[in-house]
Amino acid sequence: HYPQIAMPLHGVLRNPWVSGMTVAGIGLAVGVSIAYFIAIDSFNSTLARSFAADAWNMAVDFSVPVWRRDLGWTQRLPGVRRTELVVQGPVTLQSDRAAQPARVTGYAVGGMRHPTMLTGAFPRYGDGIVLQSKLAARLGVAAGDTLRLISEDRHFDVRVAGTFASPVPGLAYAPITAVGKWLAMPDQATGLLIDAARPTPALADAIKGQPRVGEVIRKPQLLGRVREIADEAMSVVYLAAAFTLTAVVIILMAIGVFTVGDRAATYTTLRTLGYRDGTLRRFIMVEFCMLAGLGVLLALPAGWLIADYLLGKVGAAWFDVPVRPAWRGVLWPGVPL
Repeated sequence: HYPQIAMPLHGVLRNPWVSGMTVAGIGLAVGVSIAYFIAIDSFNSTLARSFAADAWNMAVDFSVPVWRRDLGWTQRLPGVRRTELVVQGPVTLQSDRAAQPARVTGYAVGGMRHPTMLTGAFPRYGDGIVLQSKLAARLGVAAGDTLRLISEDRHFDVRVAGTFASPVPGLAYAPITAVGKWLAMPDQATGLLIDAARPTPALADAIKGQPRVGEVIRKPQLLGRVREIADEAMSVVYLAAAFTLTAVVIILMAIGVFTVGDRAATYTTLRTLGYRDGTLRRFIMVEFCMLAGLGVLLALPAGWLIADYLLGKVGAAWFDVPVRPAWRGVLWPGVPL
């Protein structure tokens, strides 16, 4: 009663091996393309969330270390709710297995900076330190171990309190009082975190006008830089997706040529029974749409699994950021397909 459906469905089932390979080819090609979108979108979202967890919305780097007594102007900034001092500098971390250069940063305990901890916790007192996970791996240490921290000619024994994730290698965090002691800057600061009611460019310009201020960056600017990096990567993704989708078109064209040639006798019989060439072309198009639709249905779980594998490898080997695939990355690339 419905030849426009029955005939294409009969064509799909007539040669299950060819139909199955066609669906598998389309599914894998489109799945790989979708996986690229999932991976980039998920990584970008994860980085944005990691920055959003911090309470600061402006960061200031001083051109030289500044005495804390000279920072009274920070209390007079309009619309600023809270400020926190930061002390950072280069050190060498030495374990029984290796020695590695690092950049140690001191933050206020329970303050505006919240690193993504993988093991342990940010130390609340004493000479505890947390390390970027790859730095800890190169040193061969874990939470509870002891390191030798070397700052110029000063040596300190410090306790590893945990590890954190960061796309920037060679970082270490500790309470600001401990870092000030290690770097011989107990009464100085190298930077500032600001929680402003409105982190406007005008406020950033006002801060830049203060003495010894090197750079002022607003969190939206930082997130914008992350998105720019992601967009650059996306240009490569679009190119790769275009190649994979072109492969899908080539597969469909090859299957179409094979199908028409293989069923020439069948189409001759249908013409004898009164079916017009336009009707036969519609049968072929509906059959291809069935195969393509089944391929796209296969592509969604395939793309998710491929993206999960890619993110696990890339996140662990390169970015050192735990990234999980997001459903948003599955849904929006599928719309134009």
